[in-house]
Amino acid sequence: SKNTIDVLLYGGLRQLAKAKSVRVELGPDATAKELLNEVGRLHPSLAPRLSPCRVAVDQEFVGANASLKGVREVAVVPPLNGGHDGGKGAGDPE
Repeated sequence: SKNTIDVLLYGGLRQLAKAKSVRVELGPDATAKELLNEVGRLHPSLAPRLSPCRVAVDQEFVGANASLKGVREVAVVPPLNGGHDGGKGAGDPE
């Protein structure tokens, strides 16, 4: 059975998607990384911006391999402009 997830977009992602949120359908055992891949597939304008983004479930950031089983809503948060986040994505051009 498919799991429909509402994905709340933050920062520059909203402008690119021209939406505050997008909806994706994932398999029951999908991970946070698979969610980002699916968002990028459905919304190609977002795809190049998603790799440094973090996924939050219930206001808690989760790892790329975190299961989204039973999750109905997530947030995708880009790195803060100029912020240094342990090196991951910090060198990406804005």
